[in-house]
Amino acid sequence: MKTVVVFSDTKIVDGIRNKNNAILKYLYKMYYSELVTFGVSKGLREADARDIFQETIITLYLLFTENDYKLTHSFKNFFYVLYQRRIVDIRRKKGIVKMEVLDPGSEEQNIDVPESQDEFMVNHLEREKTLLYQKHFFRLEDMCRNILIMFFNKVRLNVIAKEFNFPNVVYARQRKIRCQKYLIEQIKNDPIYKNLYEHENI
Repeated sequence: MKTVVVFSDTKIVDGIRNKNNAILKYLYKMYYSELVTFGVSKGLREADARDIFQETIITLYLLFTENDYKLTHSFKNFFYVLYQRRIVDIRRKKGIVKMEVLDPGSEEQNIDVPESQDEFMVNHLEREKTLLYQKHFFRLEDMCRNILIMFFNKVRLNVIAKEFNFPNVVYARQRKIRCQKYLIEQIKNDPIYKNLYEHENI
């Protein structure tokens, strides 16, 4: 019988910060089925419940990197609370506010979200924009995503060309432009885009 490896909260947080594939797979294995089932039980489509799971992981990544958030409760409880809050956001938009708390087990569920994170969660518009971008960015094929990561980190085009065995800098620039255009098209084609950017240009 195969033994299930259990990671400590510290290992999980470090893994999320470093985009460790083993940790991401662990999160899906341990929490995906239960949380998606919970989302569906609250009236979400299964596809939306799956998207919220991914968005919650992105939120965790942003909190642990950009906001340098420190856990004061178990990771499991914190993860469940973030997932539930996202569902509450959606239900609130539909005029449905009341929702019972999801019990992740025997642990205490009454978690007060720290002010810094609460501000992050309350700023709906900016958070929605970030999640929209991140959702489509992480759906890019590996080469496009890595090219854009290198470009955003101000890596020279000649280095990018060498990294991906492109024939020259001109070809590297063209690939970068195509990847950017594709990402923008995917974002603009998302139904969420109209509500977020109807008065702005991306």
